[in-house]
Order: sequence, then structure tokens, then C-alpha cells
Amino acid sequence: MALDLTTAADVLKTLYVGPAREVFNSSTILLNWLKGNGRHARKGEKPEKIQFEGSKAYIPIHYGRNVGIGARAENSVLPTPGNQQYTHQEYIPKYVYVGIRLTGQVLGAMKSNKGAFIRALDSEMKGAARDGRSELNRIFWHDGSSVLTGIPSANSTTTIVCNSTKFLETGMRVKLMVAADGTDKGTRTITGFDPTYPDTKFVVDTAPSSATAAGDCVIREGNRNVAGATYGVALEPWGLEALCAAADPTNAGITDYVGAKTRTGNRWHQATVMANGAVLRPLTTKLMQQAWNKSDIERDLLPGLILTDHALLTEYGCLLTPDKRYPSGGQITLDGGYRGLDFNGTAVVADKDASLTNNPQYLRRMYFLSGSSLWYIINQDWDWIDDDGAILHRVQGSAGTYTGQVHAFEAYMCAFVQLGIEGARSCTVLTDLQDS
Repeated sequence: MALDLTTAADVLKTLYVGPAREVFNSSTILLNWLKGNGRHARKGEKPEKIQFEGSKAYIPIHYGRNVGIGARAENSVLPTPGNQQYTHQEYIPKYVYVGIRLTGQVLGAMKSNKGAFIRALDSEMKGAARDGRSELNRIFWHDGSSVLTGIPSANSTTTIVCNSTKFLETGMRVKLMVAADGTDKGTRTITGFDPTYPDTKFVVDTAPSSATAAGDCVIREGNRNVAGATYGVALEPWGLEALCAAADPTNAGITDYVGAKTRTGNRWHQATVMANGAVLRPLTTKLMQQAWNKSDIERDLLPGLILTDHALLTEYGCLLTPDKRYPSGGQITLDGGYRGLDFNGTAVVADKDASLTNNPQYLRRMYFLSGSSLWYIINQDWDWIDDDGAILHRVQGSAGTYTGQVHAFEAYMCAFVQLGIEGARSCTVLTDLQDS
């Protein structure tokens, strides 16, 4: 939808006192850390940024020692010679876009500060950059499947029950599909949310072409290949849920391997997952220390950041209650400080996008991350498309059989990126945690 005189009415100068206020959280803690701009990580600890050109990033991996070692008796046959063990991973960048559209009329009405508090083009371009970063932060938390939320039950009306509406917005074009095989159940526009259950029910413009059922899911329109056997290949980059795992991704019909390397039989490629058989358990400092120790034991790498959601950060803060101190002036200082709580000298930090793919309402896990094991792979970082020397392009339209130009302009930002992992065993996931 274009920004026109109707949708711009809220920022045009009438009896309005500006500037416009943001009413949403656009923080990107995980993305900032991956880009090396995080403020919460252990000093000097940050993921590696890999800049490359071409169609894929080819990354050699040293995963094994020389096994030609052994103790022998006098005059015995010496150990069979061995060698260092190498393999490689391949990462193909994924292409993420965000676009803006403005009519010529609104550009004229908002040409200067005398006409509006916000110049239309500047506002839209800055907003697109912010929204693109926020979307990438959401993607980097999940499993690369493009799933925004799961559908737990059958429905054939315009009000659809889902696990969580956390990543859904009014006006968003979404595809309803069977998670197991990608069967298409129609593309719809979200028109709002159920006022009684806004966190678990959304409303679309028309009912699904076939009734939704338990096991279906919701993705953004266009975020999957649309034909034949390739429908199971998602178009989003990998995220923590796929990288920090012991098995290959299988959610929503994914057919790719992380780094084009199966985890079956490759122990070095399997993260340590401390689960409890899907039975929720209380968070304890003992469990956290065990997870911490796993990373240290496996690869002699200490976690540089512990990421979780706000519910579990609160749980951890409650564990620290006996350690509160009351300095002069009556102020309360909790070990760990303001934004992140300390654990073994590393910050435990909550991110707004922390969640599970099928049910974004919950995370119920902590990621103990070694930055030196994670790669932020960049073919092209966020930038405006200007291959022909221009960022803004006039819109083409049609009326009957006539096709011509419209007095409106479009521009697109894009990022060609991927998230990768080396030696996944240095990253530990502590799961099945109560967050009440």
C-alpha cells in the first residue's frame, strides 16, 4: 500500500502537535551483537563477520585431531600415522527486502517542514531501514522455515486461531499452509485481531480456501518457493533455533542442511542441547552452571553472551534476590546491573524477539553462545537498490488494456546475508524451563 494523503493524515500539520511518537519496540539485541555492535557481551567476545562475493561462502573447517597416537611397549609396532581432519561448510545468502511507496501528491504536501512535521521521503526511508533490521532480528532467532506462528486447531472462518500473534500485524499479507509439506491454503490479508483473544486470534479479509487444521502454519506471503518439489525450501536465513541444535532442521518441510552439511554422524556440527524430555522444570543456577561448563568442556570456549526472553530473565533475577545489596542512599543494586544480569562475568540478556518458531509466545530456553563460533555472513548489507543510479523509481500501473506510469514512486532496500556456525558444540542450549 502506498503512503497517500489519507494514510499520511496523522502526520500532516492541522491541529496536530508533533513529532510522531513510536509506539512499538524496535530494538535488535541479537542482530546488534552479530554485527559487532552489542553492548552486553563479554569484552572482546563477538561473532565473526564474513564478507564475501560470489554465489556462496565456502568455509573450511578443522574439526578433528591427529588420531595417530598411542603408547607402545619396547620394540612394538608404532601407531598408524594420522592427520588433522578437515571438511567445509557452504552458505548461500538469503535475500531480504523491504520496500516503500509514496504518491506524488503526498510528496508535494509534505515537501517541507511548513507542510508537515515529518518529511515523507525521509520518514519512510528511515522507517524502512529500522523495520528491515527488526525483521532480520526476528529471523535470526528462528529456524529458517519462514513460519511466523503455528495453527493448533481447525478453522474455516475469517477469524483464525493461532499459537501467537506476536509477529503478525494488521495489513500483513500472509500465506496459510500445511507445515509438513507446504500445501497452500490461500493467501490472505490480516485485517485485525479478535478483541477478546488478541494474542491468539487474528482476522483475515476472506476465509481460507480450505479449512485450517492442527499442524498448519502462517508465513509471510512470498517467503517460500511456490512450485513443485522445491516448495519445502524456505527463503529466510538460518537462525539460532536451527544453528544451535543437535539434529538437522525439519520444521515446516525444510530440506536444507545448515552449512550444506548434515549433522548425522558429524558430532562437531551438533550443539549441546540440555533438554528434559519436554517436561518443564524450574530454572536453577546449577542448571545454568552445567550449561556453562558444557561449552567450556567441549571446545574450551566460554559463552560470550547468554540470550533468553524477558520471562526467563525475570526468573533468573528472582534467583539473585538473596544477593541484593543496599548501598548508601537506599538504592538497590542487583548483581548484574541494569540491562543484563551477570552470570560468571557474562551478561544474561532478554531480546523482544526471543521465541520458538511454532509458538512465538514462549522460548523456555537459554542460549549460551560463543561468539567466535557464530558467523554473520554478508554478501551485501542493508542498502538501497540503485543499480541504475536511482533509488526512487516511478510506479507502473494499468487501466483496462492500457499500461503506463502512475504519479507515485517506489524504492527497495535489500540485504543478502546468512547466519552460520562453526563447531556448534561450543554453543549450549538449556531447554524445557518454566517461565511462570
